[in-house]
Amino acid sequence: MAENRIQIKALTPSTWQVMIHLPKQEVSDEQLVEMFRTVKTKIAGDFNLPLKLLHYKDIVRKELNSSLSRISLIMERFDLPQGDPVVRLKSIKADDGIEYKNMILELDLYPLTKAGTVPQYAEIEALIKEAGVSFEFINVKVIERSLQKLESASKPMKNIVIGRGKLPGSSEDGRLEYCCQIKSLGSKGYIGVEKVESGRLLCKKIPAVKSRKTGRNLFGKNLASRNPQDYFFTAGDGAKLSNDGTEIYACRSGLFRVKDTTSEPFPLITGLTFSLENLSEIDGSKPVNLILEKPVEINGGLKSGSNVISDYEVIINGDVESGANIQTASNIVINGDIIGAEITGTDSINADNVNRSRLVAEGKLIIKGTAASSHLSGKEVFIHKLIECTVVASDKLVLQEVLFNEGNSISKLKVGLQNQLRDVAAGNRKFLEFAENNLKNLSKVFGEQIIAEAETSNLPQMLLKHLKNLRLSGSETITLEKRQALTDLLQVIPTLKNLSAEKRNSIRAAEIRMNETEIEAEIFFKKALEGNIVIDFNGKTKILDKLTEATKIKLINHKTIKSQITEAEMEVFNFV
Repeated sequence: MAENRIQIKALTPSTWQVMIHLPKQEVSDEQLVEMFRTVKTKIAGDFNLPLKLLHYKDIVRKELNSSLSRISLIMERFDLPQGDPVVRLKSIKADDGIEYKNMILELDLYPLTKAGTVPQYAEIEALIKEAGVSFEFINVKVIERSLQKLESASKPMKNIVIGRGKLPGSSEDGRLEYCCQIKSLGSKGYIGVEKVESGRLLCKKIPAVKSRKTGRNLFGKNLASRNPQDYFFTAGDGAKLSNDGTEIYACRSGLFRVKDTTSEPFPLITGLTFSLENLSEIDGSKPVNLILEKPVEINGGLKSGSNVISDYEVIINGDVESGANIQTASNIVINGDIIGAEITGTDSINADNVNRSRLVAEGKLIIKGTAASSHLSGKEVFIHKLIECTVVASDKLVLQEVLFNEGNSISKLKVGLQNQLRDVAAGNRKFLEFAENNLKNLSKVFGEQIIAEAETSNLPQMLLKHLKNLRLSGSETITLEKRQALTDLLQVIPTLKNLSAEKRNSIRAAEIRMNETEIEAEIFFKKALEGNIVIDFNGKTKILDKLTEATKIKLINHKTIKSQITEAEMEVFNFV
């Protein structure tokens, strides 16, 4: 086909009108495609444009006479984004959180440069040299592939990683493993929440490790690994340090404290001093009413009508009698029997025998003797002998023996997460009501401002503030006895506030977890079951028939799987 059959007229700098005249017999689809290519090539050559910028539209075919046809169309140039190539240095953050600069080189490319030309490798190479980046870190293939993709692209290509430095190895900071839970005392350090016996490991240090692997940035500069943070132990009164300095032990029973002895503001090595102090001991031969912000050991049991509330561990050496109440944000250890009491602990509860009582533990509940006519709840529950009880366990229930009396009463086992969370939330709401009433009464003594501001660390200042208010109001002379009584009352406020905050958090967490759908629980019967027993798995009730042998029952999303207990699983019963 001769080119003089094609007429091209520029309408605008980016638009051309094209007329093609040809005999009818020459017009086929293949011929039309070939003619359009010819037109596009001619315009691209005449106006110095890349072929990819041109496209045609508004194609019209008209019969001029019996032997001649005319095809008209409009050829347009795309308005592609223009911009010169850009290289950009960026930092990168290592696994240990340290940020290293000049470790990544990114490239931005546009379909056309500002001059209207296609970007070339030489331009990018010049930019890299200008940035001072060593070419040993540059991935040339990525650049070449990007330029190839750009030939058919109509949008900019940005953030192309064309160079990457070498990170140094990640150092490991020293870590601490405490033998029990600890609570912060602010600037005064930390305190254990439970009693420790002589010889017990208090804390173990996993030493810091500095990586020997060096790195290099894109300028070729060597990068050393980070100096890790570590700890240095010192044994204070009642504590003993191991020969290698990584473990510290109690030399006597008591409550351990940890004090930060570091003087520098941002140290690489934190100094910690461990010491033991005597646990508060209280005579329980008479009813007591205690709200404490420290662990306590009550000797002689807990008499009827007693109330003990603590942010820490409570140990009772003796029986807990009817009407007694214990609430803690830690462990509860009863070295005796519980008869008609109500006990709630955020962690674990341990007791010998339980009768006509309500025990709710957010952690483990362990009854080493007989549990009868009681409501018992925990994440994991271990009971030696069970008689006519309601037992709630979210994860695991281990029963050494289930006994049946001559009446119709039978034990009810409520397993699954939702059952236990309801128990925990109900107990926490009951405590919040109690705490709110007590704080309301205390505000009548001290005023709402002191109630709001009082914390463990500022109680002396709060006392002085209250005494000043009393003097300004013309109150009678404050005797030493009254001053001590006010001091004792003030100490109650932080405990009630802290426990209330923990209970609210527990309720919120329970409400969130109530929606969990993947639920699994286990029940272990070590001995054969001579009667029927009711099992409630998250609201679905079923009657379990007699068992002729030790049996494990696994409940998964309302499915029940029975199996014989293995020798390894028998070990879970060795809790007595």
